[in-house]
Amino acid sequence: MKKLFLLILLPTIIFAQKEPLHTGELIINLTNQGSSWNVTFTLTAISARWDENDNLTEDYETASVNIHNPDAPVAYFDHIWTSTAGDNPIFAAGLYKVSAIESGVEKACFYMDWRTSTEGWTESVDVYFKYDYSNKHFRNTANTQIIDHSYQTLWNLTSNLLETSGLEDYWDNCLAVFNNGDDHPKFAWGPYPGFSNNYYKIYKKKGTPNFVLYDSTTSTTYLDVNEEILTGPPQANEGHIYYKVTSVGYPTDNPLIPPYESGYSNTVDIRSLMPPLEKQGINSIVKNDYRLLQNYPNPFNPTTTITFNIPLSEKVTIRVFDILGSEVATLINELKEAGTYSLDFDAKNLTSGIYFYQIQAGKYSETRKLILQK
Repeated sequence: MKKLFLLILLPTIIFAQKEPLHTGELIINLTNQGSSWNVTFTLTAISARWDENDNLTEDYETASVNIHNPDAPVAYFDHIWTSTAGDNPIFAAGLYKVSAIESGVEKACFYMDWRTSTEGWTESVDVYFKYDYSNKHFRNTANTQIIDHSYQTLWNLTSNLLETSGLEDYWDNCLAVFNNGDDHPKFAWGPYPGFSNNYYKIYKKKGTPNFVLYDSTTSTTYLDVNEEILTGPPQANEGHIYYKVTSVGYPTDNPLIPPYESGYSNTVDIRSLMPPLEKQGINSIVKNDYRLLQNYPNPFNPTTTITFNIPLSEKVTIRVFDILGSEVATLINELKEAGTYSLDFDAKNLTSGIYFYQIQAGKYSETRKLILQK
């Protein structure tokens, strides 16, 4: 039914051309194109890629189609899975940047993730988008939303399941980073294979010799709004910031064991402006390395875990307050050596509602919200 629905939404000109629609195609239809146009659609891989046998490959890094014929305002790309591929460019199972280029200039782009194996798939995997030639925007199939710089996935667009266990060395190649459109780095990965993934930990290295636990999330995407990606020619004060992730969970074939942390994913990096060397003293590094993570799970009942990091030996105090500002618990109030710590908060004696937890470590203070649902 999904396939039929998508086809109905396509303009009638597609049917008039009677082009064969193969399983595993990316199809881009022009709208507002006027009587003439000349646009090149390009796919550029920004992650590792897997071939039709789910093996890592160095091929299929780029693919492009030039559309300039007034009688055929549609671009077709064939996925590596396509068994009846014709003359269309072929791409692999990877994360690709999809660009619209006119006169050598990129006018719009979005990101499309095909990083899944075909195991367990029950539905066609064609995906459809539109390019508004007059206004220079990519739009969704229904032409109701601009999707420039957005992150799209094959499994969400086709209602199929994401399956990573069949992809060769998936976790060692799963992490990718791209520009969210506002020059902030956005990261995308998939579930750790064969794992019940409860949540993920984000590790970051910026001006320090080692990675530091930076944040955690239950999603398989993450946006670091605290950093900006540097583009263009090299600059005097630029440097690289590095990221990698782990998964916290347990093997799906042994759900009775306590959750534990997986190994690291591959490492990705971004270019970013750094403080000048003469100003990049211990104080700036220390400030950047203090971190209070969001509690997990949240909402919770009745226990949750709070994680924090301090770069120096400090007296650390963590208190919990209700919505009126009254203190309801002191979780820690003692000297701690530099490092990352996790502690459990048991709220069995509290009523359901919104609470806040606050860390004080030296001059560093941060507050986050937690939700108790009984």
